Amino acid sequence: MPLIKRNTQPIGTGKTTNPPNTIFTDIQSALHRIRRHPSLTQHNVFSFLLPFYLFAAIVAFSAVVLRTSQAPSTTPRILATWVVGGLGAVGAGVVILRMVVWAVAKVAGVIANLDFEKDRRKPQPDGSGGESVSTGSLLGGIFM
Repeated sequence: MPLIKRNTQPIGTGKTTNPPNTIFTDIQSALHRIRRHPSLTQHNVFSFLLPFYLFAAIVAFSAVVLRTSQAPSTTPRILATWVVGGLGAVGAGVVILRMVVWAVAKVAGVIANLDFEKDRRKPQPDGSGGESVSTGSLLGGIFM
């Protein structure tokens, strides 16, 4: 079963649908299927991305070392400074990568749980009957 299921209804079939809601419900159903997939966990995604990040970090650090006039010399103090700085930068990057994976999973969970079919007009808590925008409609307005 494919993770993304396309809406195959032909245009002009007599049904009037709201295209933004259709797009968001398609995205929402795809996110539901992705979240139910047993091999797509935060740990597996992080484990997949980590080697790519480490390779890019080593290449970038090597480029900085080669371009800098204070390249590591035989002085132990300068060499230790470069090693500690490089390991600190790589460690901070690993933490940031883990935070990004977590944040993307949280946003995907929020979008998957939104109700896009809610009525956009709801009575206000004060009883005035004014317009209120649902979270799904607000998200749709931001990204359209």
